[in-house]
Amino acid sequence: MSVLVLVRHSQASLFADDYDALSPLGETQARLLGEFWARRQTDFDEVYCGPRARQRQTAEIVGSAFTQGGRSWPGPVVLSELDEYDLGGILHTLAPHLARQDRVALFTSGGFIGTSVRLALDTPDPMALEVNWRVRNCSLTEFVFTKDRFTLDSFNALPHLEDPALWTYW
Repeated sequence: MSVLVLVRHSQASLFADDYDALSPLGETQARLLGEFWARRQTDFDEVYCGPRARQRQTAEIVGSAFTQGGRSWPGPVVLSELDEYDLGGILHTLAPHLARQDRVALFTSGGFIGTSVRLALDTPDPMALEVNWRVRNCSLTEFVFTKDRFTLDSFNALPHLEDPALWTYW
């Protein structure tokens, strides 16, 4: 069985000239995730991220903190399918390949995560939007899967952000 970890990008720069760049708080959220995974020795076989700057920056900062913790981090592969709502592309194109791996991290956005949860739980389409509004920045949503099964294991977890002041939604 394989593990797929979806990471919502860290907090972007809401109301700034460049919304897509991470805010200072977002950079802290990403660094803490990388340090958390390094301490727990949570290794990944592959890492993917969406094309948005906030998605790529989150993966880069997590990876930097992870390697500073003495762990090996695969170079993130940018996939346009991880941009917002193109979950169909990822499930049909990438899922068969991912099923051969042990643990994979995808850095994406709330819409993609909401749709993933909706598919795993086989709920009506509007549920994806409802879930999307609850996905915290830099949160972890995990699925276990095989070739024939895609199951939600955890949703919206923030074990790396112990201070609730770091919990954000936009």
